[in-house]
Amino acid sequence: MGVAIGCLEVLDWAKKKTWGPLEWIALLLPDDPVHPMFLEFCHNPATSVWYQRLMQKQWLKHKLGRGGAGLVHRSRKESLTNFVGVLTTGESAGLVSESAPMADEQLAHAYAKRLFKTRRDGVKIWKCRWRGEPDLETAKRIRVALHLTPEEFWRAARCKIMLTPEQKRGPQTTLFDT
Repeated sequence: MGVAIGCLEVLDWAKKKTWGPLEWIALLLPDDPVHPMFLEFCHNPATSVWYQRLMQKQWLKHKLGRGGAGLVHRSRKESLTNFVGVLTTGESAGLVSESAPMADEQLAHAYAKRLFKTRRDGVKIWKCRWRGEPDLETAKRIRVALHLTPEEFWRAARCKIMLTPEQKRGPQTTLFDT
């Protein structure tokens, strides 16, 4: 998967990383331009899964244009049901503490509220669902730019699925299509 360049501590460092096995280790010589405190790790683009995932996330950001990075980051933070729910139906879920600021306002707009747990100090934590306006503009942007559904986009941004070259090219249209 890659090559590590560094001093002998690179062996301990390599055991802790999950980027794949090392093909070989190049130890530093006294006149090398790399400082012994730093480690260099070179990925093989053809076989490195980490590198392929990085390239897929960058490709998604590039294809979505301005605001694309925000969508990729948002999909990586949110659960599938929340991300797709906000884009398609406007529904989201989360936990609300009884003692949190604006908890009363949040609980007033919530539906399907149920007690999640009670902490030792007696504060109740509620699991709530909120209903708002769906973000149809963002869902349309994903469909038009990437030819993916919001669920497929969420899976691709989290690298649960790897996009094929055909998916990255998109549908081929000709001048004479009707």
